[in-house]
Amino acid sequence: MVTKKDWGRFTRFLISLTSIYDTYAVDSKNRTLVPISDIHNHLSGFRDSMRKGSREFSVFVIPELSVVLEESWDFTWLLHYKQKRSLEFISQTAKASGLHVFSDQGLLAKRKRFALKLSGKI
Repeated sequence: MVTKKDWGRFTRFLISLTSIYDTYAVDSKNRTLVPISDIHNHLSGFRDSMRKGSREFSVFVIPELSVVLEESWDFTWLLHYKQKRSLEFISQTAKASGLHVFSDQGLLAKRKRFALKLSGKI
C-alpha cells in the first residue's frame, strides 16, 4: 500500500526536475503542451490519485532531456527516453528522492523506458 509519505517522494522528485528543466503537462483533450510553472497545480492529491481512472493520468514532457514521464496504474510512472544520459540523470534523481527504479534492463530498456514506483512492492 502506498502511503502519503510515499506519495510525497514522487512530488519531491518532480519538484527537483521542474526546478532545473522546463517541463510541460500534456493536455490530451486539446492536444497541446502546457508549460508548468508550479508542479503542484498539475498533480492529484494523495486521496484523489487513489480514485482516478486512466483518462485522468498525468503525462509530463521535458524537451531538454527528450523524456516523457507518464503516470500508470498502481502508483507507477513510466519514463520514455531517447538518450542514455537522460536515463542516468533521472534514475539518480529518482533514487535520491526515495523512489524505487525498476525495469532499467531487459525488454523495457530495449523500448527505451523504465518504471518508477512510489513503494518498494511490485
